[in-house]
Amino acid sequence: MISDKLKELAVVIPTHKRSNKQITLECLPKDMQEQCVVLVCTKGNGDAEILKSKYPHVKIVEADVDTIAKKRQWILEHCKSRNKIIMLDDDLKFRARVDINRRDPATGYLKLLPEFVGTASEVPDGNKICRAFEQISILLDRYAHGGIESAQSNSLQESLFVEGDMEWHENWRACLAVAYRRDVFLEQGLNFTSMPLREDMYITARLLSAGYPNFSLLNMAVAAATFGSDGGCADERTLEYSNKMAVELANMFPKYIKSVDKQYTSGPDRTEVRVAWKKMYKDAPVKREVSSA
Repeated sequence: MISDKLKELAVVIPTHKRSNKQITLECLPKDMQEQCVVLVCTKGNGDAEILKSKYPHVKIVEADVDTIAKKRQWILEHCKSRNKIIMLDDDLKFRARVDINRRDPATGYLKLLPEFVGTASEVPDGNKICRAFEQISILLDRYAHGGIESAQSNSLQESLFVEGDMEWHENWRACLAVAYRRDVFLEQGLNFTSMPLREDMYITARLLSAGYPNFSLLNMAVAAATFGSDGGCADERTLEYSNKMAVELANMFPKYIKSVDKQYTSGPDRTEVRVAWKKMYKDAPVKREVSSA
């Protein structure tokens, strides 16, 4: 059953050219799909018609925009029925948090060490997924922005705050699953299109610099498809353009963001950014709080 607190949260999945493969949506419990989820498609590319026939119980809308940054901005401006919004990439899988000592460093801590296989579930069940999103709604009563920790770094993070089954830490990168208070976003005059790629990082940097702390939920993690997989923003995110935007983001916040060239065993080598998120918030001249949504 979906709680009243979870119903306060709009769970929005921007999607593009992936009408045949909705990984994130299909990982969510059916009642959550029916009551909380909105799929936002690109207008005119045929996705909406296919998705409506496959998922008649899900709210599906079309946005007349052509990039992920424009689509995120469209969502924040048009999703007026709820003040709490979380945007999920359309290729996510959910994982339970497992102690780092049980994970194999050779797999980036994504897989259990052989001796611990079978001792803990890596995939949370529907009730735990619903509970995690309910917790996102609870935290958005206290924070202007946040997200769910990625599987790559989840087990490496210390839980600075624990309330019952809810664990989180503060002032860190939000990616893949990014949550916002719509009122604060609009009051601050923010716009995702100011940074066409790494737009989520740009918004986090702006809000932290303005003195709004963020949260990163730790008791569930999200894992995404590999870089450059078909659909999504692959058409706009060429390797060259991605590298260029990394440098541009670093130039916007030179005191806190540095561009670095990284090598990967899976996926192409590329330019990434290293960000001093906690220092960014610490140095904010004014520390701000939000009232309950």
